[in-house]
Amino acid sequence: MLRWIHTKDTAIHQLCIRPTGGGKSLLFTTVAACLGRITVCITPLLSLGADQTIKHQFNTRAKSKELNSLHLDEVPKGDMELILKSLLCTAPSSSILVYTSPQSLVTKDTGRSAFLDFILQNRHLLAMIVIDEIHLLTDFGRSFRTEFNMLKSELFEEVKASTPMLFLTATCTKSVKSSFEELIGVTCNDVHWPSAVEMMNRNVRIDVLYTPLWYASVKKTIGVYLSDDPILPNKVMVYSNSRQRILSLVDKLEIYLDEHEKFEDIDVLTLVGTQPREEKAATIDLFINDRTDLQLKMNILCATSGVGNAGIDCKETRAVFRIDFPPSIADLSQERGRAGRRDDASPEHFVYQVAICLESFLHIFRRINHPESRSPQESYRKHQLQELMDVASLLASSSDCYYITIENKLGNPDVLIEVEQERCGSCPNCLGTKTFPLVSKNGLKTVLFDLFISGDNQITERRTPQCVWRSIRNYPNVGILLVRSRDSRTVPPLGTIKKILLQLISARIVDIQYDSKEDDVLLGLGRASLTSTDLAMNVDTFWKQVNTDD
Repeated sequence: MLRWIHTKDTAIHQLCIRPTGGGKSLLFTTVAACLGRITVCITPLLSLGADQTIKHQFNTRAKSKELNSLHLDEVPKGDMELILKSLLCTAPSSSILVYTSPQSLVTKDTGRSAFLDFILQNRHLLAMIVIDEIHLLTDFGRSFRTEFNMLKSELFEEVKASTPMLFLTATCTKSVKSSFEELIGVTCNDVHWPSAVEMMNRNVRIDVLYTPLWYASVKKTIGVYLSDDPILPNKVMVYSNSRQRILSLVDKLEIYLDEHEKFEDIDVLTLVGTQPREEKAATIDLFINDRTDLQLKMNILCATSGVGNAGIDCKETRAVFRIDFPPSIADLSQERGRAGRRDDASPEHFVYQVAICLESFLHIFRRINHPESRSPQESYRKHQLQELMDVASLLASSSDCYYITIENKLGNPDVLIEVEQERCGSCPNCLGTKTFPLVSKNGLKTVLFDLFISGDNQITERRTPQCVWRSIRNYPNVGILLVRSRDSRTVPPLGTIKKILLQLISARIVDIQYDSKEDDVLLGLGRASLTSTDLAMNVDTFWKQVNTDD
């Protein structure tokens, strides 16, 4: 990148993808130090900018007494004029990193901020623009944050011809790349995108539990990771899609800690989108940096995934829990990357645990399609649904190595992998742990044909998920027909039926649609399964995916 900047007439706009923990921050801070002047680092999350500023100031505190980094979102309005005067004086002979959210550069009410006006009026001081975690910028820009869309005309179109730009993420796809370029109006003229093999980072074990009891999934094992250990760290992070669920979890965890004497000195931190920006920054600081002046250890951080699942890099995080369905493989990968950031991390001691169930999958599907929460762009809504189905296919599989699937999803799609990828050996599918029940292939064909195509038990009412799982459970001798186990029952537990139904949806055998009139979800057979022959072929293909035989 530096060679391009110093030898070519055109400005470099580089997309750099690195695995989680692969040195993205080191890359742009090094380039910024070499270029000098001001580097503006745009971070889609306030929490991410606060974390980056804290780390940069900590790492450079002994080397420079001058202003070398600041978080624009935390600068009081009354101090901005003084800050700009300081930048004007020191930037020509210094290297200064300015971390900022898009909201601190532009606002829908007032347009350009004072800082952005300053940069555009003193372009000789602008060395580089960095955007970290571009996949988040793409998501938020498409969905609901007007300021993200304003950056295109107010900033990028003004400076793209002459200003080097560096775009960073650990989770990119072709769709993310093209959407990002469209959003900011800049084409990446240099791309560093590692292959699936080069994206390997397997120092955290991925555990998947099927359970609707999200608190119980955390309570059962969190004590193991919070306990003092002479070698291992003991900090924990918990993620959810729902703010209300996070707030409820915090209350439950505080009761749990109070009930155990050895955990009485541990407190729970909360990070959600509705908190003021100063509170978010302070919360991250408390979690990452130990405070000896406090009587309590801030060893648990509970956060909504939209606020805190990227960029919070704490080497003392041993375990990460997700208590509902991940919306995308990018979310899954980012959250997994919050743990295991120490050099000695291994899957034996560091874990990312995901609790999934059919209900939490259906909740996200409904939210993506609901008129009040869905994106106005049909193409983006289809992208969200595809991402959700990709996660379902991965987590409902009984054969695919989780890590190989993640690496193939995020690795360079244009690089052909010529060697067989080695399985991780630590995920449930590699260990042979059965999350989902063994099902009879012929029995499944019989039940689905009878219920959905033609038979005495054909479903005639609206095929809501509740109706379908009730119809399957009430099917004559369904336990003996469907479930392959020594203790097959005439009527299997409802949880077993829901597991099978989630697998069938993820394999596209059962089709899922949103009914906008009733704000409900309807199920049926996919168009490719509407005849008995097609259904049989699709079930046979499904069997290869789940690695079972009849």
